[in-house]
Amino acid sequence: MATLLLRLAAPLQAWGADSKFETRKTNREPTKSGVIGLLAAALGLRRDESEGLARLTGLRFGVRVEREGQLLVDYHTVKTQDEKNSYVTYRHYLQDAVFLAGLESEDAALLQQLQDALQHPAFPLYLGRRSCPPALPLCLGLRQGSLQEVLQTEPPLCPGKLCRMVLDAAPQKLHGAVESAFAGERRRRLWRLDRLGERLYLLLLSEDAPDLSGVVEQFGTGAAAETRSYEPLLERVVPGSCWQFRLTANPTKSCKDPKAPAERGSVMAHCSTKHQKQWLLDRAAKHGFALREEEFTVTRVQWQRFAKRGTRPVTLLAVTYEGVLQVTDAERFRAMLCQGMGRGKAYGLGLMTVMHGGN
Repeated sequence: MATLLLRLAAPLQAWGADSKFETRKTNREPTKSGVIGLLAAALGLRRDESEGLARLTGLRFGVRVEREGQLLVDYHTVKTQDEKNSYVTYRHYLQDAVFLAGLESEDAALLQQLQDALQHPAFPLYLGRRSCPPALPLCLGLRQGSLQEVLQTEPPLCPGKLCRMVLDAAPQKLHGAVESAFAGERRRRLWRLDRLGERLYLLLLSEDAPDLSGVVEQFGTGAAAETRSYEPLLERVVPGSCWQFRLTANPTKSCKDPKAPAERGSVMAHCSTKHQKQWLLDRAAKHGFALREEEFTVTRVQWQRFAKRGTRPVTLLAVTYEGVLQVTDAERFRAMLCQGMGRGKAYGLGLMTVMHGGN
């Protein structure tokens, strides 16, 4: 096991995850997708080279925050095509932040290839946006050991500063950790990684109380897990009630071969925002709620690519929806909250969370 270390520092960085309308925000620490983009640029990979990108997304990723940085908000004035009107868009940046990022793999040859590419990149490198070139040194080299061990033992980049770590967990690894938290018969449980404020949480819904000590030890930050009953919320679900919701799901369609209509079709992801929203609208009545297109939006889209041992790589599209809905059938809506929606439930997709509110 080896870990490749990167020093991510620059006057400005922007690690976008959520984008709503004319506001492009940044995370407080680098995102895996952003760093994968940097590595792909160094290797000279293009967006349609899925096999090469799949090798990169299989890396385990983590960050040690050395210097938090200050949030900077900039604005751009954009004119319409006829140049008669203009509107303002906003861009959020991190100013003077410093991060130690690590990429873990058992494939030492891949990590060596990445190290060489970062020293002689095929395309220009940037930290999230093209206006954010990295300061040198960028690549700190290879270290033997797991990601967590290396991030814990590497000397500080900013002595005297208090550090914190953010470790990424591949969906299949978190799936295994979640399953190991329960004794007895294996059953499908709903879970999701969720960002609340500046922290990343694992949300888990199950009939039995789990033993999360192993999950906390492997992926946690030292804080104890909290367990609460779901019943009080379910009891508040009544027809006509309005709820704010967040759902991360895998919107898909079945594509049949016209030459073999009797055979089962292949499953394809909906890639456009229009079709992703329509996918949820089409399933609203079945799951006991009503939804209007103008009352919800897609806030995040992320491809998840990982390899399962002994099988071909798995590719899932995780789409996060946020908005307001109204319950039409309380029994069906409760069932959906407990059973989830769509494919990919084993890998953190399909769990809807709600909060009472809306008009």
